Amino acid sequence: MAQHDPQAVGRPESLSRDESDALARRRRARNRALFLVLLGLVGLFYALTMSRLSEIGDPQQWSRPGAIAPSR
Repeated sequence: MAQHDPQAVGRPESLSRDESDALARRRRARNRALFLVLLGLVGLFYALTMSRLSEIGDPQQWSRPGAIAPSR
């Protein structure tokens, strides 16, 4: 008798059509949620970058605090 390995990766052999459809629906919902989270992070980083750059008018001031800006 084979011992059950919970870490084993593979395709379940005995899923019914309904169980397979339910699994696919859960996977799609999880993928959509992950997409929305990633899209939100991209939007947040974009907004933070634009707000930070809008505070600094002179491109010579874009360097890190304490760094020496190039002279013209």
